[in-house]
Amino acid sequence: MTRSSVTVLFSDIADSTSLYAALGDLPGRETVGQALRLMEAVIEAANGRVIKTLGDEIMAVFEAAPEAAQAAMTMQERMTERRVKMDPPLAIRIGMHTGMALVEEGDVYGDVVNTAARITSLAKPEQILATEATVEALDDTWQDRIQKLGPHTIRGKRGAVDLCEIIWSRADMTVIVEPPEELGGSRKKGPRLVLRLGSMKCFVSAERPRCTAGRSSRNDLVIADHYASRLHAEIEYRSGKFLVTDRSTNGTFVRPEDGEEIVLRRDSTALETSGAIGLGRPPEAEPDLAIEFELEGVD
Repeated sequence: MTRSSVTVLFSDIADSTSLYAALGDLPGRETVGQALRLMEAVIEAANGRVIKTLGDEIMAVFEAAPEAAQAAMTMQERMTERRVKMDPPLAIRIGMHTGMALVEEGDVYGDVVNTAARITSLAKPEQILATEATVEALDDTWQDRIQKLGPHTIRGKRGAVDLCEIIWSRADMTVIVEPPEELGGSRKKGPRLVLRLGSMKCFVSAERPRCTAGRSSRNDLVIADHYASRLHAEIEYRSGKFLVTDRSTNGTFVRPEDGEEIVLRRDSTALETSGAIGLGRPPEAEPDLAIEFELEGVD
């Protein structure tokens, strides 16, 4: 038995019970098996070692934290690619911790294992959580992907544990392009709402009546900010009006260009003329993460 510093990673298929219920036992088992094999291949390609598979969960160990973080990101990316072909969709959650472990006969034991497992249980689908110890073992190239979540109580730990999220989806991957003009004539003009977040752009109109914003890569506007929820807000064209509806934990802040700020908590308001929307905090608190909106085609 030896002691060495390692990074332990757990990857868990979220809500596999619903998957089995929707597909049936045998197809569900095959779908889970395919996902596990995909994750195992990614882990091995990143110089990790699969220690064991527990139902729909994989435990792996890495000698270097950057390799573990890269494997976690690649697994989320590969699962996203597969989700578009799956019904129901399948998502994974990942937790990591770095520390000293007991290594014996190919297995790994100790507090580092228990901590990594419990962190994984806190992660949401499509999320990568890591302790501060793991983040400190990453080099500076990772810093723009790290969102600090602060101290959390972990079962079995005496003190709080500082957690971070590793952002694996780049915001500029999701860009909504303006629909082209119809062949043979011009498109019928009507009111539309233009939404901009950095390099991303989304149009809401009678032809395209819904746009979503949040941290999940499934949204039209993706914001890598821990104040934002996975699905944070919906912007819709309904009954001749453009409405923004809050779906979040921290609220949605709407600041019209010519009016007072409105705070939404599970309710809606109309968007008129132009302004800015903040997800989880006021737009002026972090202007680069605010969604700018502008109404066009209204006399």
